[in-house]
Amino acid sequence: MYIRGKKQGYTLTELLVVIGIVGMLTLISIPSIFRFYRDATDPVKRTARDLAQIMQVARIYASTYRVNTAVVYSDVFVPVPVTNVETSQGIITGDRHIHALVSASVMYEISRKNNEGFDDIRDRLGFPDSWDSIYVPIESKSEYGLNKRFESGVILCNVEFRDNIVVPNSLTITVPLLRSIDEGNSTSLLGLTKVNVPFLDLEYTVQASLAYSDGSGNKYSWYAHIFKPDGKLVPSSNVFVKERYTLALVDATSSEPVVLPANIQGQVPANAIWVTHNMSLLSLFRVTGRIRTEL
Repeated sequence: MYIRGKKQGYTLTELLVVIGIVGMLTLISIPSIFRFYRDATDPVKRTARDLAQIMQVARIYASTYRVNTAVVYSDVFVPVPVTNVETSQGIITGDRHIHALVSASVMYEISRKNNEGFDDIRDRLGFPDSWDSIYVPIESKSEYGLNKRFESGVILCNVEFRDNIVVPNSLTITVPLLRSIDEGNSTSLLGLTKVNVPFLDLEYTVQASLAYSDGSGNKYSWYAHIFKPDGKLVPSSNVFVKERYTLALVDATSSEPVVLPANIQGQVPANAIWVTHNMSLLSLFRVTGRIRTEL
């Protein structure tokens, strides 16, 4: 019942409670908004998310079409201004060039097992007789298929966090050591294997067979993570088969000095200063094919 002249409203206590709730929600949301903005603008984290999505596409394609499907990488020697690199000659600090991966494409396998016209395909593309399978893009209209070039300066390589680096006064520090993908067993430790990718743009041309002039075509083998139709990852070898492979996406353009204990700062020679890079890690599980970002 409406009573003339009587106004309804909020009490001061109710207003203060509402203002307090709004204030608490704002304080809770600000860190989340800040993290979202930071992750959205960080090139390493963006690349990690993009690569994880590409791997999911390859895994789904493999199970849908019942064919081995690979995330195929292009590789290059990248200059890294200041870094800690481990080679067969030991740990080296300072300016280095590191062999790393810089882009990813989704491709599927063609072989005699799944294509009766494999020999006809070889005749058209001119690749060596020694190739018993090839990988081609999942999109026929694009030479490279579903392709993603990593963010500028971001590379994929092998990283080991070593905690037995000795500095003066017999103290040890933990530093990330970067390895080239062609150094030792680093490809096996990353779960990478080699696949053959022909030149599709030379189909039906006389230059097709000439493009593989060395006969073996070994230099045209690309690094890849291969997913089988059951969703599992094909291991690169039987020697270093792991349940989980850790892939490191590293910003090769910048680095920060490792913070040393206060009592030894200034005692480390200038040519032995350890650094760390902005990086994100991806975990790739061999049996399940699951990909997990560790940002």
